[in-house]
Amino acid sequence: MMAPDIPPPPLEGSVLIVAHPDDEILWFGSIAPRVDRIVFCFSNDPAKPDLKAAREETLGAHPWSGRITCLDLDETGAFGLAGWPLPDATDFGLRIENAQSVAAAYDSRYEQVCEAVAPIVRQATNIYTHNPWGEYGHEEHVLVHRAVTTLAGKHGKPVWYDNYASNWSEELMRRYMDRTDRQTTRGDVDVALMQELA
Repeated sequence: MMAPDIPPPPLEGSVLIVAHPDDEILWFGSIAPRVDRIVFCFSNDPAKPDLKAAREETLGAHPWSGRITCLDLDETGAFGLAGWPLPDATDFGLRIENAQSVAAAYDSRYEQVCEAVAPIVRQATNIYTHNPWGEYGHEEHVLVHRAVTTLAGKHGKPVWYDNYASNWSEELMRRYMDRTDRQTTRGDVDVALMQELA
């Protein structure tokens, strides 16, 4: 039997740590307007050199820019390379298959995310981040989840994540969702606000 819903945690001192700009509105629409700080890990996709400048311009105009921190790390290029529909979990996120240079970048980026978010996690009261299956199955979302939860565990900080999954990530989700001790809470999304931000 699944644990019953619990009241939402207090948001004072809370931080939302996500992989990419736009993840805050796609997966955390009920939380993002209310946390003290939003952290984006990746801003540059080496395969799309114009994307970084566009993201920087967008984030500069973001209504919440005063609460946003961008770690400015390079993306890994790992999307779709983890052996879906049932990838192997690793200490860094997911095992990247048949792409040695991407796998090396993925593992290296995990260390960089850990180093950059460690002081943020230490100061936070509650932490929100991606789920362990990367929502629709994004390897970088899983990497961020693993880094954040590892650090939070060291400091005894509570971590909350969304429960979105797709057909692509369903099998991996089932590894985690079959547990009966999980707690859930619900929040409303201001759809008009999310559309404006998008």
